[in-house]
Amino acid sequence: MVSPISSRSGQLPVETAQDTGQAHSASPAAAPAPSLKSGSESTGIPKPPRSPATDGNRSPKRTRNAAGALRPQQSLAGIALLEIDQWVTQAPPDKHADYLRAAKLIEDCWIDTGKTCLELDALQIATLPPLPSHLESLSLTGCRFLISPPDLRRCHVLRKLELIECHELTASPDLTQCKKLEILNLSRCSELVNAPDVTKCNELKILDMSDCEFLESTPDLTQCRKLEVLNLKYSERVPTSPDLRHCRELKILNMEGFRAESVPDLTQCEKLEDLNLSRCVEMTSALDLTHCVKLKILNLFASSIDLEELDLTQCKKLEELDLTEREDLVEPPDLRQCKALRVLEMHMCTSLESAPDLTQCKNLEKLDMTHCGDVIEAPDLTQCKKLKV
Repeated sequence: MVSPISSRSGQLPVETAQDTGQAHSASPAAAPAPSLKSGSESTGIPKPPRSPATDGNRSPKRTRNAAGALRPQQSLAGIALLEIDQWVTQAPPDKHADYLRAAKLIEDCWIDTGKTCLELDALQIATLPPLPSHLESLSLTGCRFLISPPDLRRCHVLRKLELIECHELTASPDLTQCKKLEILNLSRCSELVNAPDVTKCNELKILDMSDCEFLESTPDLTQCRKLEVLNLKYSERVPTSPDLRHCRELKILNMEGFRAESVPDLTQCEKLEDLNLSRCVEMTSALDLTHCVKLKILNLFASSIDLEELDLTQCKKLEELDLTEREDLVEPPDLRQCKALRVLEMHMCTSLESAPDLTQCKNLEKLDMTHCGDVIEAPDLTQCKKLKV
């Protein structure tokens, strides 16, 4: 096999007999018997061996220049290896070691097509050289000096992309060719401004853009019909809630600290199980949960969503409800249909005037109603046999 480029010494790998498809033998092979077959096989001349440049997992074929030095054939992989070598020579002196390490990992992926996962976490690199087309998973978590997103236009089989805590990254990667992408994590990219174009990512299941403080828009999710998890926590500059009308498979939605005024439309999210709208202080309209029949967790901690019209009668699988610090709450929501309820948080509801009806909440394990203002009577807990005091 051909060994990868040496650590920036300028030498290219030396080919072996195995790479060229030629094997030495002690005596010449016997001439093949004449064949009666037509075409090229009738001559009896054996076909030449398959070129290593196109042979499975082998590396690009090497040829010699006029000076006798080995050089890679002008194939895509051969050109990429030369570009990687050039990329390292342009590295800042204080980050040269990290560039070398990244180059070695990327070269290994180019040479061995069986390597489909590339992890370059916490490396001090600002850009990336060409990436192989067979890549399925790429992680650049903690690459805080990365200023340009990776070029993914040839990564047609990429399934997972993680660009977590890339604090200098301002632009999203081009995902128009990543039609098999299932997981995209851009969380804590604090300088990211524009959301990625995921209209071609029809297989996307998980999208995490939490703590992107300067994000000014949400991605177009109309084609992400398989999306199951959406995390937009603390996207404080986004003016509108995402359009979820086509996200019928959505199970988890986290919009904690979202500053948009509009409440998300959940009428098509019948499979939603976990909804976090805590600290959404700009949202003041009512929340329609009548279609969220599988909802298990609802967090409205310190939010401003109108609770007077909150209808939980269809949320019969609800297990956890957090209404902590809802100072506007006067009358508690009707919980008589929430027979699966295990946790009820109503701490610091200072305007509360009456206790919730918990007679049907026989699975209740935790109840916090401390500092709840002028509640005259305590709730009836005689049916709450599992309640932990």
